[in-house]
Amino acid sequence: MIYNIKAIKKPPTTSIVIKVELTCNGNPNNFYDELYKNRITHGFIRNELELPEDVRIKLNGTFTRDLYYLDGESNIRKIMFKIQTAAWMNAERGKWQYVSIFPCFIKKHCPSSLHLLENASSRTGKGENVLDHIDDPEELFNIEDPIVKPLARFEKEFKISNPSALLNSKYIEIHNQPIQLDANSITPRRFPKVYELILTAKVFFGIKTGVLSLVNTIVRL
Repeated sequence: MIYNIKAIKKPPTTSIVIKVELTCNGNPNNFYDELYKNRITHGFIRNELELPEDVRIKLNGTFTRDLYYLDGESNIRKIMFKIQTAAWMNAERGKWQYVSIFPCFIKKHCPSSLHLLENASSRTGKGENVLDHIDDPEELFNIEDPIVKPLARFEKEFKISNPSALLNSKYIEIHNQPIQLDANSITPRRFPKVYELILTAKVFFGIKTGVLSLVNTIVRL
C-alpha cells in the first residue's frame, strides 16, 4: 500500500541573535544605537534568515521588556530594553513573517542578562545563596529564584546536549589540542554544567568575562 505523506515544513524562524560587543558590566541602553539598533539592517536579516535579495523586508518597531544587568560596580540594576522587530514577506504563505532580533547578552524569555547569569554561576558554590555573592543595593530581588531558575534550566538541559563539548571540538579543529579544565574547580560549583561551559568558553574566546553571550551567538542558549 502506498501512502501520500505531505512533507512537514519547518516553521519560519521567529527570533534571531545579533552579536553585540558590549562590555560585561554596563548599561546596555548607553550603547543602544551604536552597538545594536544601527547594525540591524535588511542585509543582516537576509543573511541570518538565508533569504534571497528579492524578498521584501521591513523594520516594524520595537517591544519593551525588563532587563536585569550588572553595572560597572557589579551591582544589579534594572532597565527597560527595546527589542527590535522586523518582518519579511513569505510569498509561499502569502503573508508577513515576524521576527525579533535579540542582542546576544539577552536570552529569550529571561529577564536576567547572560552577563548576570555568568557572574552568579561563577561565584556561587553548592549550598550557597546566589544573592550572597551579588550586590543588590536597590533590593530588586527578595529571593534568588529569578536568577536561579534559568541557571537550573541550563543545568537540566541546554538547547543542544553539550555546548562545552561543541566548543572543545571546534577548538581542537583550530589548535589541534583540546581544552583542558580542572575538574576540581567545577565540582564545588552550584551550577557545574554552566560553570564548565563558562570555563571552556573563556579558553575558546580568549577572554575572561562576557563569554556566555558569545556562546549564544554560536549556539542558542
